Amino acid sequence: ASLEGPWGDPENMSALNTSAADSLAVLSSDEHVMFFHSTRPGGCGAGDIWMTRRHNRRSQEWDPPTNLGCVVNTATTEIAPAFFENPETGQVTLFYGSNRPGSQVFDVYASPVGEDRYFGPGVLVPEFSSAGRDTRIFIRTDGLEVFITSDRTGGQDLIDIWTSTRETLADGWSTPLDLAF
Repeated sequence: ASLEGPWGDPENMSALNTSAADSLAVLSSDEHVMFFHSTRPGGCGAGDIWMTRRHNRRSQEWDPPTNLGCVVNTATTEIAPAFFENPETGQVTLFYGSNRPGSQVFDVYASPVGEDRYFGPGVLVPEFSSAGRDTRIFIRTDGLEVFITSDRTGGQDLIDIWTSTRETLADGWSTPLDLAF
């Protein structure tokens, strides 16, 4: 009810959940759109990114989920979506992990929204990808820091959290650093 109040009990979002794996949800900046990974039938591959909308931030009623389609999703797995809206340009980009052909294990891809208002094909993000498994990504709302889950060389031998920064939105990203060091 308020920022100081206690959290309520978790409720099953049964309108969105299926008997398949439905996970890794993230909201758009305006909180009207939820993106998530699912292995439900009707997708393009082994696991896809789906979306659902609600009419306002306070609504608990979500529209039936729709698959982002086979431009974003492939016959393999797309997982762990991360929504980013550039605070200077308003450009919206969806980041996610994928094991599509050309990937090492899982790499980070980005699908920007085009002039047609649809997400475009995924483009490899080499700054966030390695020879290891790079899947979950989170970009700070100001776009100056990113967190990546990865088992890349130089970590603690399992999946670690890595970070990369930049001074301005026009700058390139720093080499990711393991937060354990």
